[in-house]
Amino acid sequence: MKKRMYIRVSKEEQKTDRQHELKKKYNPHFVYEEKISSGKEKRPQLDKMLADLEKGDVVIVESLSRLFRSTKHLILLMEDFEKRKIELVSDKENVNTKTPHGKMMFGIFSVLSQFEKDLLQQRINEGLKVSTKKSGRPKIDNKIIETSIELYKSKKYSVREICERLKISRSTFYRELKRIEDLENEN
Repeated sequence: MKKRMYIRVSKEEQKTDRQHELKKKYNPHFVYEEKISSGKEKRPQLDKMLADLEKGDVVIVESLSRLFRSTKHLILLMEDFEKRKIELVSDKENVNTKTPHGKMMFGIFSVLSQFEKDLLQQRINEGLKVSTKKSGRPKIDNKIIETSIELYKSKKYSVREICERLKISRSTFYRELKRIEDLENEN
């Protein structure tokens, strides 16, 4: 029996420190680590671990979500583990598939985890539909531009005062001033 720990984060900039802390608790013989999204079809280190597994081995993960990409994938893994007499331990969910209680909890947590992923995706999709954010600079009302130029030409106010009063940036003011002066020079 060998203990094999699988450690995964989705992005290169994410840290695996919390998952590595579990090495002290479980003392794995082998650690397979990768920084790759669970949605990826090919996860080289997971594939290597699955190929290395032998009858009686124990797979240790910090959380079930580190291991599978969907409920279907999880069920396939569990069927494979069961056939090969491989035990799964998930620290976060306190699941050990060696026990009947652990098998039941594993099933419940896997369904809840998939439900959570589906809800998150639904919220993302809804947010994208509702999002009205447009790229580029926000459009400035022509009235504000005209007023800012009139105030500037009156020489009664500084550019800072004009920008503060009309709530526009200095760069916007100067850009619009140049645009108007260019238009006047063309005529």
